[in-house]
Amino acid sequence: MNPKRILFLKPGIKKKLIDLFPYFRVALGIFSLILVFYLAVDSIQKSKPKVALESSKESQVLGVRHKYKFEKGVLVDSPNKISFKVKRPDSAEIEQAWVRYQEKIKRQEEERRRQEEERLRIRNQRITALSNYLKNMGSPMYTYAELILDSCEKYGVEYCKIFLSISGVETGFGRVAYAYSAWGMIGIKYPSWEVAIPSSADWIARNYYLRGIDTIEELAFSPYHGGDEDAKKQWIKDLYSFYNTIPL
Repeated sequence: MNPKRILFLKPGIKKKLIDLFPYFRVALGIFSLILVFYLAVDSIQKSKPKVALESSKESQVLGVRHKYKFEKGVLVDSPNKISFKVKRPDSAEIEQAWVRYQEKIKRQEEERRRQEEERLRIRNQRITALSNYLKNMGSPMYTYAELILDSCEKYGVEYCKIFLSISGVETGFGRVAYAYSAWGMIGIKYPSWEVAIPSSADWIARNYYLRGIDTIEELAFSPYHGGDEDAKKQWIKDLYSFYNTIPL
């Protein structure tokens, strides 16, 4: 309040009003602060989502109405409630389940046995085919066909065919082998085919095949073959002549 605006009042009243003016200003400031605080709280309350203490809603799915009940914003009742109560099976149901389980185990065992029999049948066919091939070639190793497969096929079928082809070119599949060394490795001797076959397969694989020299051409031009270029080319042709006929 401006003191100049109350000059028309009586002097006593005018003096009192002038004396009270600072208090009016303080009161007005407090009132303004209270009003601002109230408006701020009211704005915050309006921004919060309103949650009814108890309400219900309806929805329609596939033409069927469903009612949902809420208490303090929490769903307390709906048509889709799940019951976790499980009915205890009777003795007859337990017996039937046991029978079905045993039948399932039996089918699995039969399937495993069938697969194993098929694997052995194919393996025996391959052993017989390789044995007959070596026998027709006059090889003394024809009775060791199974040992040959076990020794070289762990490195792959391609390696096994190369391994056998080398013995075909170098010693006629062991017909002219000295001390059971049928793969042309000079200075290496073995006491028997049982030792020579797996040892030779491992030696060639470790020193050449597993080091990236894994084709006939690469093997021919590696230190494994010590001849000149023409001899190497002929060696490649001879190896392929056997490689393409070995039944693996």
